[in-house]
Order: sequence, then C-alpha cells, then structure tokens
Amino acid sequence: MKNILTLSFLFISLGSFAQKVKPELKLKQDSTYYLTSNANVTVTETINGHDQVISTLISTRVAHKVIAIKDSVYQMEIKYVGLSMHMDAAGKKLDFDSNDKDTTSLPSKIMSSLLNTPFLMTITKTGRVLEIKNIDALYAHLFDKIPQVTDAQKAQFKAQMEQSFGEKAIRNN
Repeated sequence: MKNILTLSFLFISLGSFAQKVKPELKLKQDSTYYLTSNANVTVTETINGHDQVISTLISTRVAHKVIAIKDSVYQMEIKYVGLSMHMDAAGKKLDFDSNDKDTTSLPSKIMSSLLNTPFLMTITKTGRVLEIKNIDALYAHLFDKIPQVTDAQKAQFKAQMEQSFGEKAIRNN
C-alpha cells in the first residue's frame, strides 16, 4: 500500500513540474527557407462495372524568403521553384514537370509559367497566415508560352492551377 501511495505522489509531482512548450518559428531576416510538399491522391471509380484506379502525385517546392520581421510577425516573399505531377491511370503513366525542357507538353509549360513569380505572405511566429498579397501575379503570364489555347481551356487550366497552387492551398500548407 505504501508503494502504491508513494508511486502516486511521484507521478503527481512529476506532472506538476512538466514544462509546456509552444512551438514557434525562429526565422532570420534575409534567409530563404524551402518547403517541399508531396500530395498523393488515389481515386477509384466504377465505370460500366469496371473499377478504374487513378493515382496522382503532385510535388511542389516553394521558397520562403524572410524580407521583414516586426514584433512576432514575418513578412515573406514566396515563390514556387519546382512543380511536378505524376499520374498513373489505366496503365498509362503521365509525367509533367515545370523544369521539363520538352516544349510540346502543355501541362509542363503551364507549370513552368508559375515558377519564380514572387508574391507576399505575412505569418505569425506560430505559423498562422495573416495575409497573402499579389498572388494574382502567379497567373498573369500563365498562357504566354501557349497562345493556341482556347478561352474555355484557359479558364479550366487557371481554375485547376488556383485550386492546386492558389491562396487556399498555400494557407493549408
């Protein structure tokens, strides 16, 4: 009985001395930090009684340069430095890469137009995004390299790019 009582007091006392740690960013001005993300999505559909499995892997590499620090807030210049997508559907493999030199790949051309276009983001030391500015600059030159695209295709591609790489996606990351 003494042992159980002593052990109970020991656990209670250890718990009362535990320190609480708040994770926070400790970034330095004029430093660049890179975030690499990989999103793996598998979709299974039944079409005419047959299961179709589509696997997609989207990889992004984003540079975050701290341009100002005020109190507990960081102002950062953000730009995509690498984008790629790998799809496997019905035994066919499709690969698109922003750094691909193949000038015939439409998705690769579109992804490459997003690279190295800076926009601004303000975040707290705890990582909460306060504001994103100038993100429309990402899409300003989206179709410069591909003038043969119709307006309907442009709208569709732009919507897909905003969904994958726009403000909402950035806030979630």
